[in-house]
Amino acid sequence: MPEQLPRSTLKLNKPNFRNHAMVRRKSVKPRASGPKNVTTGLCPKCGTIGKILIIGLIGSEKGKCQSCNGEFTL
Repeated sequence: MPEQLPRSTLKLNKPNFRNHAMVRRKSVKPRASGPKNVTTGLCPKCGTIGKILIIGLIGSEKGKCQSCNGEFTL
């Protein structure tokens, strides 16, 4: 009887593996996360609607308008 050669341990002949290996992988885009201390609102001084920076310690926060640079209490 002829000597048998060892079989490959790769799973390429199994149908499950072959289908899974041929699937195109889609890249995952990172989420765009902005600064946590910015909100959108109405500035009481200049009346524009836009980004309001929240500055100060917790409990004594102030808002700062980006268009007029005016500070106001929240």
